[in-house]
Amino acid sequence: MAGIPIKRRLARFYRHLEDGDEVFAIAECRDGNVYYQHMDGWGELEKMLSQQFFMEYEWIQD
Repeated sequence: MAGIPIKRRLARFYRHLEDGDEVFAIAECRDGNVYYQHMDGWGELEKMLSQQFFMEYEWIQD
């Protein structure tokens, strides 16, 4: 994500609609991806195409 211009800061928790996995989405970038990290704390920053991310994950609202 370093060096990729940010389109929109998300800084929100999201839940996968099918399996319930929770992630922390950091930002949607101009390269067309959402960058996120799984809540288990293992692994590195991951990315997914924005359209796919918003179809597969829902925002966890408090």
